[in-house]
Amino acid sequence: MVMLYLMAAFVMKAGALPGDWTGNYPPCNRHMEVLKHEPMHLGVRFSTSNRELAAEFARAMNFWATILDMDWRQEDSGACAIQIVDGQPRLFKPGEVARAQFPGRPSFQGWIAFNPRVSLAANELFLAAVHELGHTLGLLHSTNAFSVMYFLNLDGPVFLDDADLAALAISHQLRGVERWPSCYQCVSMSHRQHRPLAYRAVPFSPYPTDNSRITLLRPLRSYLPAESCNWLPVAP
Repeated sequence: MVMLYLMAAFVMKAGALPGDWTGNYPPCNRHMEVLKHEPMHLGVRFSTSNRELAAEFARAMNFWATILDMDWRQEDSGACAIQIVDGQPRLFKPGEVARAQFPGRPSFQGWIAFNPRVSLAANELFLAAVHELGHTLGLLHSTNAFSVMYFLNLDGPVFLDDADLAALAISHQLRGVERWPSCYQCVSMSHRQHRPLAYRAVPFSPYPTDNSRITLLRPLRSYLPAESCNWLPVAP
């Protein structure tokens, strides 16, 4: 199992909040778009000299567009909502790959900083970008070692567990799921009791394919009461 050491700005000064960091980068004047529960229209600014990172970050945006009701475009001006930057050395401890700002923090500008001193393969860049974008969208680290929001397992598929999806549904509209709030309590219960995962990406390739999609898996009756959730299928 190969793991990456990522930070969502948990290394901070005394009194600082997780994900609350800043730097000398151009502002994203539409960063509040990331906070919308309605469909999001996100402009992404690629302020990195690493072309491979930019390409993998774009693929990570495509991944999140299959999870959330959102679209995105490249935005080369201050009208961006999210910006990927080459992080300054002082932002990182040795071995740290990337840092994301958390939404709602005083310094939030939608910035995600990658450590230019750390060399990663293309798929590792993609997974790191998916992980950090999860933080930008409001997700904390997962306790599930299979989730992409855990410290990354680079050997498996991109995977979001039921707790990740329930947390996302509080702040954002999930694509193809119309009645998730009615399932929130039982989804949380299934996570605590280690029941089968309800929602996952299978299989997602960072490279576009015709069959890449999100599938909603129905829990077995023996694990959850049939009447406890109103599961709706996700459109291919």
